[in-house]
Amino acid sequence: MLNRRYVATTFIVVATLFIFGIAMAAEEVTLATVPTIVPISIDGNTHTFQIQTTNAPNTEMKIEKSNTSTFTEKVILHEWQLFSNNQTFSDTLAENTKAYYRIKARNLNNIETEYSEPLLVYSMPTRPQLSNIDRQTENITLTFDNPAEGIVFWIKREGLEPIQSTGTFKDTVLPASKYTYTFWADNNGVLSAENTITVWSLPLVKSSDITITSNQTSIVVIVNSPNSTIELEIKKAGEWISIPTPYIINNLTPNTEYEFRVRSKSYNDEYSEWHYFTKRTESAPATSGGGASPDIAKLQRQQEFQKQADMYFNSITYSADGDINSSSAWIELSIPKSQLDMKITIDNKTMQKQDKVKFTNLKDNSDYTAKVIISNNEFEYAKDISISTPNRTPPEILGLYYDTDTGELIVKVKANTEIK
Repeated sequence: MLNRRYVATTFIVVATLFIFGIAMAAEEVTLATVPTIVPISIDGNTHTFQIQTTNAPNTEMKIEKSNTSTFTEKVILHEWQLFSNNQTFSDTLAENTKAYYRIKARNLNNIETEYSEPLLVYSMPTRPQLSNIDRQTENITLTFDNPAEGIVFWIKREGLEPIQSTGTFKDTVLPASKYTYTFWADNNGVLSAENTITVWSLPLVKSSDITITSNQTSIVVIVNSPNSTIELEIKKAGEWISIPTPYIINNLTPNTEYEFRVRSKSYNDEYSEWHYFTKRTESAPATSGGGASPDIAKLQRQQEFQKQADMYFNSITYSADGDINSSSAWIELSIPKSQLDMKITIDNKTMQKQDKVKFTNLKDNSDYTAKVIISNNEFEYAKDISISTPNRTPPEILGLYYDTDTGELIVKVKANTEIK
């Protein structure tokens, strides 16, 4: 006969095992989906992440870091430490690098989830340095120092839009002019601190810059060389003799060839190479009555006008912006007072001289040429100004993150202009 006590004991053991099995199954079921890692803030190259999970508070989790998405080589940042939803952790990266992060969880029975999808994070690149600056008369070339793999550079010339470069940037410029460049490194959208440099292009005098005429006993030279002063010399008896402004040489011998040389000096005290040329005086009989011939007198007036027009043109300032909540841009030019006349044309629209002229209904993120004509009753001077309207593409929201340490809602935005 079966012992009742034994039966009861057996029933208790079976019941206990049955209940424990249900508890184990319930424990496994309560393990939720795989936790995830979300970036919430960056301080230099220290990145702070938030853990998002539906697991119970104080669940054991394992967090790994690798320089590849396959995690063939990895570093364990946190090995089965207790984490709860919205809890944060931080990690610091070296400059010019990237890192992948992943996380998994396990329950009280050490049953593990799969790893989360790898999160790719880029570090701040090193502030770029220049290894070489090549200054020429009509171009400036900037070469960056040993860019790291995957790093690109952005260069912005003052007044123009930024241009991307992988290591060498060549800019077309005017002679004897000052240019300011701001540049920074870009590691897949993470930007370095900026550097700024001011560079002067070298001065230059070309044949096309020189206008020269003569009569029997005089030669007049006009040199158009903006942003610089001119030194003109004539060769007499084997020696070079400096000619003061205005460049009118009198008391010359008729039907005689004279040799000249000219160079320009930029406002930062650099000289161009000497440019040599010759001119022969006329052989016709001298004009009676004395004084300069009508042609010479006209060139004197033209030379003076050229100087005044240069100064007037260089005094123009401008700004470009756009109307809020529209894609319509504008360009406004400020013009000082002068006795000379001026008209400006942009996009086939011409406006006469005022204190300010404003061209509206232009396109955003576009390059325009302002054609400037300065004149008096006798002469005309024409020169262009290149102006770019800003890129006002609407900002793009890349993500919203809550910083549990500061209680701030962080909005990550991609914008082409200053956010107001």
